[in-house]
Formats: sequence, C-alpha cells, structure tokens
Amino acid sequence: ARAFLLLAIEYLKQSRSNLELGNYRLLVDGAYNAAELSAKGLLVLKGEAIPWRHGGLIQRFSELYIKSGELSREIGRGLNRGLELRNRARYEYHTEITRQDAEEVLALAEELVEALEDRLMVEA
Repeated sequence: ARAFLLLAIEYLKQSRSNLELGNYRLLVDGAYNAAELSAKGLLVLKGEAIPWRHGGLIQRFSELYIKSGELSREIGRGLNRGLELRNRARYEYHTEITRQDAEEVLALAEELVEALEDRLMVEA
C-alpha cells in the first residue's frame, strides 16, 4: 500500500503544478491517477486483489469503503465523475476541461491520498 501512496503523491504534486499553469487536461489525468492509486492502496490494506478494470476498481472500492460508511458517498461519486473527466481529458480532443473540473478531481485525489496516509500511519 505504501508504494501506491508514494506514486499517488508524485502524481498529486505534478497535478498541483498543472493547476497554476492552466494545464487542466493534464491535471485531471494526473489527479485521477493519484486518486485511483490511493484507492488501490486502500484495497490492499483490506487484503483485496486489485481489479484490472477501472470500473471494477471503483465498484470494489465502493463496496468496501463507501457502502460501509468508512468513507463518504461523495468520494464514491467523485471517483465515477473523475474517471469520466479523465477519459474525456485523455481521449476527446475537442472536449473542454474547466478549472472547476480540474479542482474537483484534484480535491478528490487529495482526499483519497489523505485517507490512505491516515490508515498507513495507524497501521505502522
């Protein structure tokens, strides 16, 4: 789980720098990666195998962390929205990614990185 955290932090730092540069497309892609890496780390902490597909990851994460009430429903919705925005940012040239979109995915990534950090500190 710690390796996922370290990667997530790296993506998060890069995403923050893209906010100031106005690179919202790159920010959304990187911040979603940070969020997803954190979700993977959180699954590992529960002894779970990591699903190969993005949708499977979100579904399993939601079953273990959102439906149980351990993390908020907003995080579950944020992961789905983040994946949608990340796909648009990465694959749809003509799509517009706004600063608001970017800040939304960045906030999600920060929240999930913090959730993983907190649980790793308790575990240590």
